[in-house]
Amino acid sequence: MENKVITIWVVDDNRGDLLLLQELLIELDYRSANIQTFYSIADVLAASEKMKPDVLLLDLFLQETRGIETFKSVVELQLNCPVIVLSGISDMETAIETVKLGAQDFLIKDELSAETIDRMIHYSIERHLNIDSLKRSEEKYKHLFRSIPIAMILLDSDLNIVELNTNASHILGEKAEKDTAYKFIFNDNKVADRAVEAIRTERVVLLKINVDDEVVYLEQHATRSSISNEESYIVSLVDRTAAMIGEMNKAKIVQETLDDERHRFSKELHDGLAQYLVALNLQLEMIKGIDGVVDATLEKGQEVITTSLKIVRTMSYNLSPPDLEKGLIPALEAFFNRLQNVNNVQFIFNVKCADTDCFTSFIDEYSVFRILQEFVNNSFKYSGCSKIFCDIALQDESIQIVIRDNGVGFATNDVAKGLGLRNMKQRAAAADLTFDFTSVSGEGTQLTLSTNSL
Repeated sequence: MENKVITIWVVDDNRGDLLLLQELLIELDYRSANIQTFYSIADVLAASEKMKPDVLLLDLFLQETRGIETFKSVVELQLNCPVIVLSGISDMETAIETVKLGAQDFLIKDELSAETIDRMIHYSIERHLNIDSLKRSEEKYKHLFRSIPIAMILLDSDLNIVELNTNASHILGEKAEKDTAYKFIFNDNKVADRAVEAIRTERVVLLKINVDDEVVYLEQHATRSSISNEESYIVSLVDRTAAMIGEMNKAKIVQETLDDERHRFSKELHDGLAQYLVALNLQLEMIKGIDGVVDATLEKGQEVITTSLKIVRTMSYNLSPPDLEKGLIPALEAFFNRLQNVNNVQFIFNVKCADTDCFTSFIDEYSVFRILQEFVNNSFKYSGCSKIFCDIALQDESIQIVIRDNGVGFATNDVAKGLGLRNMKQRAAAADLTFDFTSVSGEGTQLTLSTNSL
């Protein structure tokens, strides 16, 4: 800017200092009409209602106010111009403090020169324009950041929340605040660890969290960034709750339909075919003793019928276990006791929960029983194990069920698409259970099922 067009306001109640400053400014080709002098902040306030200066030179020690308070009074006027503080050598500390508070610079009155004041006026105006431009740019960024329809969170290198937009606050609730550690917005430590690990590795992960007593499924995306040469992360959260609930409902309907069909089939076996076999056995019993040869044939026939009845009853039980009517724990105890030492396999069953009635309210017992039944059947068929362990515990306000064998194990990738494993996963998803399946060659196989917080 040319000196002729720059408007300068000088605030000083020392007339001698004012006159000296005016003479210096006029020598520098600043127009006298653009130089206005004031003796008090009140005078500046009155003048600011009609116009604003390009730069303001301020003496901190006036009759009405002194020191830092003088500068703060000018800031409150919102003149939107650079402020250069006029100071004596003895007041330099106060002048430096005003620079920390937003003053562009300070001048020592006893060291004033035309060159110094001219350079400082131009530099201050340029710096102010640059800062103002940065502020406007930052406001645009913040407005854009806040209005993005996807939940967005800016984290520092320690994964503390630096900024979050409106959508993120809405989804995450009151726990999500600036300067809060990101992991603390999650109720579950395991979920928090997964979220943090996914951010560090920039992986997409689906998180299940509780917000205001409601379950929310969030798809987390993370990108490493750098702001002012400091590492940071930009995290976006996509609400997948509706889609996940829809998928789980569909899976649940499928499983319920299959279970209804199994129950119906079990009833048909028990009340239909089994009764016919019993009746046939009675009929054969009635004609025994007529002929020795015939009796031998009848006994063989009855052995076949007896074996068939056992198979039918076993199938009927497996399709719809009556022990489940008493609860999950009794059903599992009966199931394990019935199979105890079959194929030389020993079952070790341990329950670490005083109140097993809590299972009925917080877990789909039928689905859990079916999943464990599938695991045991697979262990019998493929693992060559000698022991199967099942532990049920109430841990961290969550029910956790761990079943494992000491068999040969296998590479999970080889059977990732197997029907048995897929059925177990589908049942777990439909029952809203966390499903963790691991197997190591030579070390056995383990399945962990867990609920969310009760």
